[in-house]
Amino acid sequence: MINKKGLNMSSMNEKYNLVINNIEDINKFPIKSSDFNLENQEFEGIIKQLEYDGLIEKGEWALSPEGYIFMGLTFDGRNFIENADSKEYHKIEKTEIHHNNSLIIENNSGIAVVGNNTIINNTEFNQKFTQLIQEIKNSSIGNKAQIVQELNEKKEDKIALQSSLGSLLTRGAEVATLTPAIVALLGMLG
Repeated sequence: MINKKGLNMSSMNEKYNLVINNIEDINKFPIKSSDFNLENQEFEGIIKQLEYDGLIEKGEWALSPEGYIFMGLTFDGRNFIENADSKEYHKIEKTEIHHNNSLIIENNSGIAVVGNNTIINNTEFNQKFTQLIQEIKNSSIGNKAQIVQELNEKKEDKIALQSSLGSLLTRGAEVATLTPAIVALLGMLG
């Protein structure tokens, strides 16, 4: 498919952008998929997505999905066009696993678990872990230095860390002020 600029269009992103940027320029009623050199199914899908994204007012289909009654652009649609925006879907995360059991994750805010030792790599997890360690250091709990050392040693092993945090909770009133931080951390490990 060739767009106005003579470029070959193959991706749905390009077709979506072509429709939103040119739909107001079509001077006939109803607008058809052939006005954009699209298949009927592609055109219908793009129109539905434009409506869903709030870029065009909800229109009507005339007798069949190949004829669409365009009701106009929304404020967001005009803004989209004026700012020369374009719709692009990006892969949320990229994961590579190498033979030496290393794991590389880009653009991920979830938990990464690696190898037999169940190594945990998560920014939110690290923040909550650091917060708990700081609360333990500031508390009046007995043998806090030993507890901090034990938790730091088991930080990379999910099962051992769960066990240590669970036994810490059994200390009752002595850890009452630490309970919310312990439970939050355990919730991330669950």
